[in-house]
Amino acid sequence: MNFRALASLLLPAAPELTGVVLEADEHWSFDARALEADVVVWGRAPWPSGLPLATLARAALSRERAMQRLRYHPPRPWHLVSVHRLPPPALQRRHGERARAAILGGALLQLTRTNPGMRVLDQAAEAAGGIVPVGVFTAGSGGCILSRLHMRDGSDAMLRVGARDGTADPCRGDEALQWLASAGIPAVPRPLGSGRSGTSRWTLESCLPGERAGRPSEAMLHEVARFCARLPANSGPPIAATEDIGRIVTAFPRHARLLATVSSFLRPVLRALPGVARHGDLWSGNILIQRGTVAGIVDWDNWHPSAVPGTDLLHALAMDEALRSGRELGSVWLGAPWRSPAYQRLTAAYWPALDIWPNAATLQAIGIAWWAGYVAHSLTRDPALVTDARWRARNIDDVLASLERTVL
Repeated sequence: MNFRALASLLLPAAPELTGVVLEADEHWSFDARALEADVVVWGRAPWPSGLPLATLARAALSRERAMQRLRYHPPRPWHLVSVHRLPPPALQRRHGERARAAILGGALLQLTRTNPGMRVLDQAAEAAGGIVPVGVFTAGSGGCILSRLHMRDGSDAMLRVGARDGTADPCRGDEALQWLASAGIPAVPRPLGSGRSGTSRWTLESCLPGERAGRPSEAMLHEVARFCARLPANSGPPIAATEDIGRIVTAFPRHARLLATVSSFLRPVLRALPGVARHGDLWSGNILIQRGTVAGIVDWDNWHPSAVPGTDLLHALAMDEALRSGRELGSVWLGAPWRSPAYQRLTAAYWPALDIWPNAATLQAIGIAWWAGYVAHSLTRDPALVTDARWRARNIDDVLASLERTVL
């Protein structure tokens, strides 16, 4: 999660008011001295999984104590205006996940010394035709905000707001929805509008029925596989994997030579495959369920019109395993899930529908393309991961070392 991009949407929209974003340290200590601003948005993003429980417990306790102090005894002249909890990513609706949110969760706190006026978020919502101020919202990809918006005409729509031309810009997802609508794809939101408001960009889309799924059942995944088989294919080979590897090279240039070898391995294999549309982050949290069936697929910000077939389905399986085991996706990748019986069952009808009969090299290429896609998307969503040694070791170094030993 890009904390600063997210927090900036709660700053005042009026140019005559000043605002600042402050990221809390692990002790959640708020220092109000020497703050020359009208509004402060303070807090931090959720912790990643895998850290020592004692460390996480201490941080969670510090977070709650700090929030209590600011709620009842804020330092003069500051007043606490709002508190927004930030659950960890990939949160599912299970009892254990509520405990996980309490330990790993972050928060956004808005403090002011004067009337804060309209926030950047509210200014965008008003421009989109909604009723302001925006109340409940969730953090989206790259630091954007999602909110079910009550419109002035009495309808509801899903609002997405993010800083323009950055990782939080929602225009990529809107582009996907327009493309899917032109292709007549069902069970996806309809694009309703988009625009600019100050330094932000907003998009509107229709609200689909259903709720985000918990852990996916095999029947649900087979419904998703049928949906993926209906996504348009093109006549040329897929190009998304090459673009994704290029983004990884930009972030980690020391791996450029090895990644060039990976690309050379992929090229002849992918040449025999059609490029297909991909969702790019297909997991249970982006699948809506109504009365036990799939009602919609949402959050298309990592879509691509020419991707490697089968990568979305592999991602859905791998995410389920990562959530169940608490491991990073890179660690799941090392187990070669593209060779698993679960993936074979899931794709049994998918491959014939696309007239594809994958061999071992094809499946290996699908695994590499999936890895490149989720790594590139993760880096786009949170550029700070480049300097996260733990994430880099699990998702980059270990995977490339395995490829060097076993494939290249």
